[in-house]
Amino acid sequence: MRYLKQYGKSMKNKKRDINYGRRRFLTSAATLAGASIVATSPVASFASGLQQAVASLTVKDVIDIILKEVPGAPFPKTVDQLRSGIMEQQVTGIVTTMFPTIEVIEKTAKAGANFIIAHETPFYNNEDETDWLQQDDAYRYKIELLNKNKIAIWRFHDYWHSHKPDGIVMGNLIKLGWNKYYDASSPRLLTLPQPMTLRTIVALAKERLGIPSVRLVGNLNESCNNVF
Repeated sequence: MRYLKQYGKSMKNKKRDINYGRRRFLTSAATLAGASIVATSPVASFASGLQQAVASLTVKDVIDIILKEVPGAPFPKTVDQLRSGIMEQQVTGIVTTMFPTIEVIEKTAKAGANFIIAHETPFYNNEDETDWLQQDDAYRYKIELLNKNKIAIWRFHDYWHSHKPDGIVMGNLIKLGWNKYYDASSPRLLTLPQPMTLRTIVALAKERLGIPSVRLVGNLNESCNNVF
């Protein structure tokens, strides 16, 4: 009986720790997202004080704030490097994106922002090697666009995946409404409280993630409890 009480207490503490980690993640994400919105939105009239606070930050300041939330950061080797701009420049607005395409850069400039935090590489290969691209028209146009608008790009890949919980995984779970099923002891495996058909999961993903189509293999009527 004593063992069962202790076990129950440890499980309760474990659940509390998981919930705390989730709340801390959401708070950090909301803070950074809020800074981005305030800095780029001309209609946020209530946030003039916050705009001044964001405007006083440099690119390095923003990166340092993010790295404080990542275990073991900074890493001795990572692809998460500043790919354009300089660390000392003042941030006027932050845009987050998966792919820092030319369209994203143009919209960043139009919004009055000058700092892009991108999950994937801006220059077409994982290490962002550009020696072979010096005469490439697309690369040169992209560089000139960044330089003209003084836009900094920082890749945020390794650190985001190293966050506890993984930023990409949790971001998807939040969009799907499944973050409450997250288990830190098995972060890649999700157990649904009630079975869902594959057809229902596909429809949910298309609606919540805003995607027109999903490619899949399997029986749409198959019932699923565990999602990997």
